[in-house]
Amino acid sequence: MNKFYLLLIISIFLNYVKCDQTILVPLFNKTINFSDFLGIGGEFSLFSSDSVSQQLTFIKQLPIGWVRIGIPYNQFESTEGVFDLNRFDPQMRQLNASGLNTIVYFTGVPSWFNTVGPTPTPTPLNASTLPSTIQQQAQFAQTLLELANNYTFVKYWQVWDRMNDIPTGATTYDPKTYLDLFNQVLQVFKKEGLQSKLSIGSVYGYGNSNSPGSDANFITDLLNDDSSVFNSIPSSFQPYTQYPEGNSLSDISGNSSNYIISNGLVNKLKGTGVSSSMVFSSQWGWSSDNSLGGELQQANNTIKRLLLDVVSGVDKSFLYTISDLDTNSNITNLSDRLYGIINLQLGKKLVYRVLERLFQITGPQLVTPTELINTQIIGVQPGMVIMFFKKPATKTFLVVFYKNYLSPANGGSTDPYKNVSTISLFSIPNGGSKDNIGYLYTPINVNQSPSTASSYEVVQLGQITYLPVSHDLSIFEFPLPPPKNSSSNSSSDDSSSLKLLPTFTNTILLVFIFTIIQYVF
Repeated sequence: MNKFYLLLIISIFLNYVKCDQTILVPLFNKTINFSDFLGIGGEFSLFSSDSVSQQLTFIKQLPIGWVRIGIPYNQFESTEGVFDLNRFDPQMRQLNASGLNTIVYFTGVPSWFNTVGPTPTPTPLNASTLPSTIQQQAQFAQTLLELANNYTFVKYWQVWDRMNDIPTGATTYDPKTYLDLFNQVLQVFKKEGLQSKLSIGSVYGYGNSNSPGSDANFITDLLNDDSSVFNSIPSSFQPYTQYPEGNSLSDISGNSSNYIISNGLVNKLKGTGVSSSMVFSSQWGWSSDNSLGGELQQANNTIKRLLLDVVSGVDKSFLYTISDLDTNSNITNLSDRLYGIINLQLGKKLVYRVLERLFQITGPQLVTPTELINTQIIGVQPGMVIMFFKKPATKTFLVVFYKNYLSPANGGSTDPYKNVSTISLFSIPNGGSKDNIGYLYTPINVNQSPSTASSYEVVQLGQITYLPVSHDLSIFEFPLPPPKNSSSNSSSDDSSSLKLLPTFTNTILLVFIFTIIQYVF
């Protein structure tokens, strides 16, 4: 049997553009099943049971296996010792019946909390006040236990939320008080044998404090104070950023990129002596407000971040949220109410349809493309993000690529890389013809169906395949599937990381390509 070692070299044509460092995403080292990896947030307490039922139907039509919801303490126990289960029971029963894995976060102290402890506060506490006295923390732990015993199907209870987000999640930056609170809850749950149900609260962003003049990091401070708290306890962060890769165009391509920060944060959490069992990217998304690029930009950003999360090392990734919100949410800013993937009329927004399209292309599972061990990328253009995957169902490879700028048409003010528009690719795919070697998809084009992919074959001119590069994420799938009833010659013995050769810093019109393709057997 013949065996081909695929040696894939991508080169970039540059025209009067200065080369900067480019994000080249490394090979990920685990199998991704989207039904276990992908989750979504739901504000179900704000909707009727009928609406919740329809939202859950939309969720289950995508390969989403997890849901994350919030229960406000000041609504569940507005009067001390009186638990308002009726307010949450209908939605919780629906979640239980759905079979979706559920995570619940719990915030917002009630006004009666000001009487808890030896020195009652004369005025009601702010709802974001973190329980700080021993008495308050014990009270909170018992309330959380009450919920856990009542809703036994919940997989994880996150202790508080956005503890570093001042004043939303707490009134002051105080990792030590949070650590005391978590340990108090942990002790109470351990007595009931429920410690495996707990998760550390989800920090906002990448853990940095938003207090004026502070450069502290909540996760780093927790690790420094007591890393044992992460022992077999899931942890999470909420990587909201302006762009899928970061917060500004200037930091996307360098070592301060938020994508790189995210990857480093995951490695830090998993690299502790005791190790966190799992790390979640627990809440992220973009608004479809027209002033922010509308539904097109929301859809583009969402699929890019999702695939970046696949390779970042996080164990689960949660979109926010399934549905847009109305004024009953008490969110006054219209943009903040438009993060849903369906609208208030329970119709699919573009982002939902693009996610459907993306999963049609990728399939339900992705694995490491170990056959591409020797892949080299030479003279990569500035602003490009490139990822590599393999579809085990078809044994085909996916090259995902895009330019990470915002063009004027997509909400940006300028296009700094407008002169760069082509990449060239060399390969020897098994099962392909001389002229057509694969399919090129653009998920944002929701009418482009894999079932009619022949309309989108990539034509090979000589030994070079030309692929268009744009702000929209593109996916090149190769080789062409072999004819039915024919045997496959593919093999996959080698594994390693991808290689990035140094980029050129001078202005050039063409990057010369050198490739050697080896064979044996």
